[in-house]
Amino acid sequence: MKELGDTAFESASKYGKSASDYLTGVQEMYRAGFDNAEQMAELSVLAQSAGDMDSTLSNDYLLATNAAYKYKGSVEELNKVLDSQNYITNNAAISMKDIADATTETASVAAQYGVQIDELSALIATATANTRESGAEVGTALKAILINLQDTTSKPVTETFDALGISMTKVENGAERLKTPIELIHELADAYNSLPEGDIMRANILNEIGQKRHANTLAAVLSDMEAYNKMLELYNSNLADDSAYREAEKSANNFSGSLNKLRNTWTDTVDNILNSDTLTTG
Repeated sequence: MKELGDTAFESASKYGKSASDYLTGVQEMYRAGFDNAEQMAELSVLAQSAGDMDSTLSNDYLLATNAAYKYKGSVEELNKVLDSQNYITNNAAISMKDIADATTETASVAAQYGVQIDELSALIATATANTRESGAEVGTALKAILINLQDTTSKPVTETFDALGISMTKVENGAERLKTPIELIHELADAYNSLPEGDIMRANILNEIGQKRHANTLAAVLSDMEAYNKMLELYNSNLADDSAYREAEKSANNFSGSLNKLRNTWTDTVDNILNSDTLTTG
């Protein structure tokens, strides 16, 4: 416990966060069954500092991403996701908090249907930037849309695809299988954008596949696949490496971060004095 306390001050101060933020992360990661809880907690503090999010969202975001994409607690893989998503937010009108909220909400369903993390990140960024909705709202909408894109039992959905001449399945290695949501979104976008403004088929696509509640989100993606491709490039850019750490450095050195570091130093100093042999003897 003493070693953990010492680590808390050092790890938290590195990113301008309080020691309690780090210790909360350690507790959550141990509860989740990670052997490397300290490393996961430090990554959570990095995400908090880089993305200006609280410890609860940061921990939930990392846990959801890890579970969905089966990273098995790999700090390297999760750090790569954080870096890449953060790099998107540095170059687009979307905050890291929004992308973390949406990822937490959508990752499980997306991974289940074969949507890769870079594709999901690009979808979230495109939808959020174009709708200006919150990350939680975009995440809820995208989850519903992804489910509809794989629902071959829904008559409105299948009839919409049939009317567009788009098959929801394809033959691969001699077997028929469902196309991934991303494959279908690309084909839907081509069909949607080829139709004139005001065409009833456009409305059908949005209402039957996006449903009335999420039609706006689907329209934001289908009408701007150029933005989607740009977000995908940003995610996979070599310039994304260590972007979260660079962002956290700025946060650690601002007024709030400096105060947190000072508070950690003071608390650690007092703790060392109170536990010193000299004071005990006295």
